[in-house]
Amino acid sequence: MKKLFTTLFVCFAFVAFAQEQDPGTVDLTFGTDGTYRFAPSEHQDFLESVLVQEDGKIITVGRSRTDGDNYGIYVSRHNVDGSLDETYGEGGISHFKANPTIYLNGAKDATLSDDGLLYIAGWTFDYENNTSHILCLDENGFEYPGFGEEGWVKTPKGGGVVYEAIDVDSEGNVVVVGYLNDLLLVRRYTADGELDATFGNNGTVNDTVQGSVLYSYGYDVKILEDGKIVVVGSKFDVWYDDYVIQKAFMCRFNADGSIDNTFGNNGTINLKTGDYAEFALGVEVDTLGNYLVTGHSELPSINPESTLPRYESFITRVTKDGVVDSLFGEDGDGFVRFEAFEGDGCVNNQETSCVVAPDGQIFGTFYSWNHNDYSTRAYVYNLEANGKMKENFIGEGVMALPVIPEENDVEIRTMSLALQNGKLFVSGFIFVDEDGDLNGDKSDIFITKLYTDVKVDDENGNDTVALAEVSNSAFRIYPNPASSQLYVKSETNAQVSIIDLTGRVVKEIETTDEITTIDINDINEGVYFIMIQDEKNRIVEKLVVR
Repeated sequence: MKKLFTTLFVCFAFVAFAQEQDPGTVDLTFGTDGTYRFAPSEHQDFLESVLVQEDGKIITVGRSRTDGDNYGIYVSRHNVDGSLDETYGEGGISHFKANPTIYLNGAKDATLSDDGLLYIAGWTFDYENNTSHILCLDENGFEYPGFGEEGWVKTPKGGGVVYEAIDVDSEGNVVVVGYLNDLLLVRRYTADGELDATFGNNGTVNDTVQGSVLYSYGYDVKILEDGKIVVVGSKFDVWYDDYVIQKAFMCRFNADGSIDNTFGNNGTINLKTGDYAEFALGVEVDTLGNYLVTGHSELPSINPESTLPRYESFITRVTKDGVVDSLFGEDGDGFVRFEAFEGDGCVNNQETSCVVAPDGQIFGTFYSWNHNDYSTRAYVYNLEANGKMKENFIGEGVMALPVIPEENDVEIRTMSLALQNGKLFVSGFIFVDEDGDLNGDKSDIFITKLYTDVKVDDENGNDTVALAEVSNSAFRIYPNPASSQLYVKSETNAQVSIIDLTGRVVKEIETTDEITTIDINDINEGVYFIMIQDEKNRIVEKLVVR
C-alpha cells in the first residue's frame, strides 16, 4: 500500500506541475531552455515535418546535404527531453536516398500510421526529370520490407511527377498528392505498396482542377473517416485580360477517386482570399468535421512603384458542404490573417497545416521575412475553435518563437508543428555557421516545446491537464508501444513499476543489468504509466501495450 500511495502521489504531482505553466511558455526541461537544436549533417539540413508518437517521442523528417553536394532524406527520433533516441535507426539519425546518384532526394511530407509505421513522401530531381518516391520505415527506424520493394515505392524515371503530401488511412492505404505534368495528381497505394486499381484510373487521378486555365498543383491531403479525400492547392486562373495568376482551391474526392459533386461547386471551391496570388498549402479537420485551410496570399504594394513582394498568411474554415464559414474569425469574411512584418518586401508565409486539439483549440505557425534587411522571425498562434484569438496564449494569441534572442536578425523558418498530450512541439530550421553560431550558410534543425492549456480526456472521459513528461538520460524505455517484451536501459540498479490508469501497480521489477528485458505478455492491452527510479533519478512516461 505504501508503494501504491507513493506512485499515485508522483503522478498527481506531475499533473499539478503541468497546471502551473502559462500557455505559450516553453518547457525548460526540454532541450536547452525549451529548445533542442541539432545537425543531421555537417552541411545544410532542412526540416519538413515533425511528428509525435503516442509515447511522447518525437520524429523529425527533412532533407540533408550529407556529402556537401547531393541531398538525401534524413529522419531523427528524440526522447521526451529532446535528446536523440540512439535506439532508433542509425544512432538516432538515419539518412536515405531513393536514387543515390541524383542531386536532390527530398522529403516533402510524413505521416504515422496507427500501427507505428512512418511514411515519407518526396521527390527527386536530376536537372532533367522529376520522379517521386514513398519511403516506409518500421518502428525502429529501418526500411519496412512489407511495403513496396524493401520499404520503397518509386515512380519510373523520366516522368514529371512530384509528391507534395501524404496521408494514410486506418487500413494502411496510402494517398499521395502533388502534380504530374503540371496537373493535379492524387494517387492511392494499398498497404503493401501496390497501386490501388479500385481508385481513379488504375490508382491515379491526374486532371485539371475545375476552373483552371493552365496548371494546377496539389499541396496537402487529408483522408476523412468515411474514406473521402480532401485536397488543397493552387491553380492558374485568368485575371483581368490575358494575365494568369495562382489562386487557392479545395476539392473533395469520393473513396473511389471520383470527384464528390456534393461538395462546393461540383466538388471544388475557390477560397478567394484576395485579388492577387494565393496559395492553399495545408488542410486539417476540426473537431466538428469542418476543414481548416492554411496558406498565404499576396497583398497589393503600398508604394505603386515597388517591385518587392508582400504576403500575409491566413487560416480559414470551410464547412463540410464546401462553403467558407463567415463566422470563423473576427472580421466577418471567414479568414484570420497574419502580417507580423508589414510593408512592401515583407513576406509572411504559412506553409504547413495547423493542428487541432481535442477541445477544439487551433495552433499554427508561420514565418516572416523582410526582403529589405533580410531579417526573419518565426511565430506561433493559438485560436479558439471559432477562430477568435486565444488571448491567454502570451496575452495576444500570437507570439514570436523564442528560439533565438529577439535582437538577432537571422534566417529562421518554422515548417511544422504537432500536439501531443497538451504539449505543442514546433520545429523548423535556422541558419548557422560551421561553429553553430548564428548567421551562416549552414542550417540546424530545432524543436521547441511549449505549454498550452489544452484539456485532455482520460480513459474515464474526464478533462484533465495532460501529465507533464519528465525525462532523464539515465533511463531509456523501448519499444513503446510494446506488445510482448519491453526493454529498460539503466545506468544503475533501479525499480521499474508499470501502473494502470487507476493507480494500481500491475508489474514491478528491479533492473540489474544495463539493459533489462521485461515480459509483458501477462499485461492486458491498454494505456499505462511506467515509472523508473533509483536513488537520484525518476521518470514517468506513458506506456502503450498492444
